[in-house]
Amino acid sequence: MYAHNTHTVHTHTHTHTHTHTHTFCIAILVTTSH
Repeated sequence: MYAHNTHTVHTHTHTHTHTHTHTFCIAILVTTSH
């Protein structure tokens, strides 16, 4: 569920807001990396 939402958010947020994506991307990256 979270992974699916991440994929959509990552693409949508990338065009929506760059600053918000950067913070979100880092949080997701850390969670996915771990």
